Amino acid sequence: METRNTYEGAFYIMFGASLKEIRVRKVRENKIDKKGYRQECILTLDYVPKWAKDAWNSGYIYGDLVLFSKIREKLKKQMRQVLRLYKA
Repeated sequence: METRNTYEGAFYIMFGASLKEIRVRKVRENKIDKKGYRQECILTLDYVPKWAKDAWNSGYIYGDLVLFSKIREKLKKQMRQVLRLYKA
């Protein structure tokens, strides 16, 4: 499963999914002004439980917020490392 949303990725990782890869893709020239950045990261996740997808899509999210924020921070740190490598 692929997502660009770090909140969604952290939620799935919190409930058992594993991060397979982080890919960087260039944003089209006409979208740069709207989005405010030139590259975007795409998270590829494995072993995402079906019930976690249903819980995310329902809009009612539950879980430990401290754990969620720590996972999201680690995910964002990995994304920044990938972006640094991409620029070099």
